[in-house]
Amino acid sequence: MTQPANALSVTRITQLIKELLESDDALQYASVAGELGDYKQAASGHAYFSLKDDNAVLNCVMWRSSARRLDFRPEAGDAVVVQGGVEVYAPRGGYQLIASRMAKQGVGRIYEEYERRKQEFAARGWFADELKQPIARFPQRLGVVTSASGAALRDVLRTLQNRWPAVEVVLFPSLVQGREAPDELAAALAQALHCHTAVTPIDTVLLVRGGGSMTDLWAFNDERIVSAMHQCPVPIITGVGHEPDTTLVDYVADLRASTPTAAAEAAVPDRVEVQELVDAQALRLTGRMDDLLARQRTRLDSLQHRTEQRHPRRIWEQRMQQLDYATEALQGRLKRRLDQSRARLGGLQASLRALDPEAVLTRGFSIVRNPEGVLVTRPDQTVPGDLLEVKARGGAYAVVRQAESTDGSA
Repeated sequence: MTQPANALSVTRITQLIKELLESDDALQYASVAGELGDYKQAASGHAYFSLKDDNAVLNCVMWRSSARRLDFRPEAGDAVVVQGGVEVYAPRGGYQLIASRMAKQGVGRIYEEYERRKQEFAARGWFADELKQPIARFPQRLGVVTSASGAALRDVLRTLQNRWPAVEVVLFPSLVQGREAPDELAAALAQALHCHTAVTPIDTVLLVRGGGSMTDLWAFNDERIVSAMHQCPVPIITGVGHEPDTTLVDYVADLRASTPTAAAEAAVPDRVEVQELVDAQALRLTGRMDDLLARQRTRLDSLQHRTEQRHPRRIWEQRMQQLDYATEALQGRLKRRLDQSRARLGGLQASLRALDPEAVLTRGFSIVRNPEGVLVTRPDQTVPGDLLEVKARGGAYAVVRQAESTDGSA
């Protein structure tokens, strides 16, 4: 047979069944009445048993934390009421009830009343999520509604002291068990509200008590305390019983904690964590301030430099420096021109000295001029009888030219 393209694997279909069952509140918060089958408690403390009636059998598991809180010894054949949620056990392809409570059938009426009240209060809108108030992050004052002599108060005070010792605690004592407990709990909550409005503000109220059976905790399912909590403008944290215990005050509370200690932890921050956070923030702020100061310092230096450059004195100094440079350059150019002129003059003087006719007198030559003062350079420039001026080294004298002899002598 050809496998369809949309065929589901065994794992996938089991997962879909699991998601379907776990999303159904009726199956996750169920109370089941039946006859107790083979009840076995393993060495680990976990209990394995079955519930049955005339038409069906339901496998059940109760973890050690819940099994050790049973107030009777279960035996096969007992008529019991079990509270818990259904889950899928994939390795065996079956489903089972994870039981959190078990009571004999006579006590089953309590569970029925619990479920009836739960549905009634929910129908009134008391459990609506939109009514939940935010819990103060750094409270200054807490109200605690509990027994003045119970272990729950000691656990709360110890936890608050360790985590946030600066918080002020105001105790509103009350019975937490018995016939008169609901009235006292509602009255204690009313006192906390009066203190908040007329005396001193309260940031959060803790409603706590230690663990016990469902009968022990029944006061916390009473309409009087649930109604008072619904009308309270101060945020409320509940910590009633232990992890598996869920009373009706937990549904109306702004925040539900599993134990009194957990309620105290939820009410205040941890000073160590806050200090670490503050230190980290301070380090980041210091770094940012250092960066900002460095940038501003650089900008200031730049502005100061530009201001100095534009200051009249600075401008005058720059102009004077430019004048000095120009004067020095001009003087250099004039000196070079003067040196060049002197060199040319020296050359001309040397040339003149070389061309001076009288310079030859020093070498034994003479200069002859005719009566008109004209320089005689050839014999045909004179005639016999001319009075000639002869200039020689050391002086001048006159001579008369004589006629030449026929043999060429004078």
